[in-house]
Amino acid sequence: MKLIDVNQAKALESAVFVDATWCMPNSGQRGRDLYDAARIPGARFFDIDDVADKSVDLPHMLPSGKVLAAALGAMGIDQHTPVIAYDQNRFFASARLGWMLNAFGHEQVYVLDGGLAAWQAAGEVVETVAPSAALPKDYSASLNALGVATLRNMRTFVTDPHVQILDARPKGRFNGEVAEPRPGLRSGHMPSAICLPFTELLQADGKLKDKAALKSAFESHNVVMSGQMVTTCGSGVSAAVINLALAQFGMEAQLYDGSWSEWGAQADTPVLGAGL
Repeated sequence: MKLIDVNQAKALESAVFVDATWCMPNSGQRGRDLYDAARIPGARFFDIDDVADKSVDLPHMLPSGKVLAAALGAMGIDQHTPVIAYDQNRFFASARLGWMLNAFGHEQVYVLDGGLAAWQAAGEVVETVAPSAALPKDYSASLNALGVATLRNMRTFVTDPHVQILDARPKGRFNGEVAEPRPGLRSGHMPSAICLPFTELLQADGKLKDKAALKSAFESHNVVMSGQMVTTCGSGVSAAVINLALAQFGMEAQLYDGSWSEWGAQADTPVLGAGL
């Protein structure tokens, strides 16, 4: 996935904007409501909770290729369509959508720097009336599982000194000093994990920091900018912001799809921290 600004997005021919706004379960908001209220003209809505693997009791796990293809095809998107993902709350799920599409082999995936706020700050109009229906297309999706870390992988990674585990959750949750927003989960972090809150990769206006500032943020958390990396967070959403930041340096990392929603719910996974 590539980061683009408003001017680059406007110049990208045949691109489809996709609003991937998602809100934390304890926020009192819904992404769909925000999309319905205002959106980039012509944008389609992608619900990561709906386009997901619902056969497991974990939030917004990667869908099957068939489920993803049906959702994108209904939006008028095929595998050759340039897709510009954006959201209305600081990269939360637009980076997740970008990572997801890349994992399924979609090559032309872009994330709008700063999301809808940047679009409006640039003086661009938003759409508030109901969007017109899209002309459906056929979409073909095939998952490259190498970019996705599983629970089995993570059990090995936590004891492997050659793998850096980057946790995007806030420091309080990482340290186990703040309860998880989802009930039933232990608090704390995986052994050997590095706390790298995704918010520390963003500017005050919600845009991604420039490369120099990103490099400084990584280094200040003792992240070595080489070797194997895997990102994680609460449920596999904000972890993708780290993936997006690493992409600015031409680097890739696996993403632990189950993240703390899975790890913190196990009875036998090691957890460090205060353990609320």
